[in-house]
Order: sequence, then structure tokens, then C-alpha cells
Amino acid sequence: MPPATIVTVHGTVKDVSGEPYEGALVEAYLNSQMSYSSDLYGNAFKRTFSNSLGRFTFDLIPSSFDDQRENYYVFRIVKDTTNIYKKIISGSLPVVDFADLPDYVPPRQRTPLLGNINRHANINPITLPQELIGMFMWTSTQADGDTSVFSAPGEIFFVALNGVVQSSSIDYVKRSTNVVEFINTPLAGDLVAIQYRI
Repeated sequence: MPPATIVTVHGTVKDVSGEPYEGALVEAYLNSQMSYSSDLYGNAFKRTFSNSLGRFTFDLIPSSFDDQRENYYVFRIVKDTTNIYKKIISGSLPVVDFADLPDYVPPRQRTPLLGNINRHANINPITLPQELIGMFMWTSTQADGDTSVFSAPGEIFFVALNGVVQSSSIDYVKRSTNVVEFINTPLAGDLVAIQYRI
């Protein structure tokens, strides 16, 4: 009995110069057996070859989550080299492009979650990169016209001059994680604001 939902995955295989690659072997299989719509689905290989436009297509059941475990598909693309991808197929759309499929990331490698307001499991949680986790503060100083080096009590993330965010390596250079030097010394009375993490 077929599952209630099928997702059609389209993709394109390209060579190193970005041109479509004909005849690449493309395989897809579930990482492990999965309960879906009260049936058990195995992890048999599905195979196809890319056509003259480099395109391939699979009709797959969603892999995102079953009642017991997280699951994902392993895609193997063999041309001059072999590339392996672990992807989640959520089932929220009937047709998806392979390039738009999210990568499967094992739980131990994920960044911490932001607070969940409704206290329920969120299958698509919002996460922040590790470098953006922490408490961020601002410090501001009025320039004296002679000083080009400014510091903060923590790791610097943003620098603004008179309310305009400055660009690293164009407007200023980081001398260390908490010290910046302006390429052009701010004028007397300019407001230098620095966002830093503590």
C-alpha cells in the first residue's frame, strides 16, 4: 500500500565547470526503516541516472520524522567522484528541488535552540550559530579627534559611527577580539558605538 504523501525530488548534476552532467548515477535510500501512516517502510535503494540536461527525479515518502525517530535520506551521486548527502524531506511540499532540501544534522552537532514559547516539540526549531549565542551589550564613546583605537569589555561584533554601521577591513580593522582601529580617525564629537558580547 503506497503512503498517503509522496514528495517528488528534482535535482541537477553538474560537472566542475557548472555544466549539466549526463549519465551520473544517483541513488537515494532511507537511513533506517520508518513508521509512516501506520505502515513500515524499508530503506531499499532507489537508483536513476541524470539525463542529457543533468536532471534526475525521485518520488519519495517524507523522511522528516516518524513516531519513533528522526530519519533522513542518504543521496549518493557518482560521476567523476562520489558525493554523499544526508537530506531531510519534510513532506510540506509535493515537489522540491534537491538543492533546497535541508541537510540532516545529528543532534549532538546542533546549536542550542532558542526558547520555545509553546513548550511543545518543534520539528523546525530556530537555531543560532554558536558565535551569536550570549549576551550582547553596547558601549559608546564621543571621539576626541585624535584617537583611532577603541575597545570594549568583550568580543566586538558591530561598530557604528554616528549611527551608521561600519564595515570591517573597509572602515576599521580588528586588532584583537575586543580592540578595533578606524582606518580614518573619527572627528571630534563623532559618536563611536560598539556592540560586544559578554
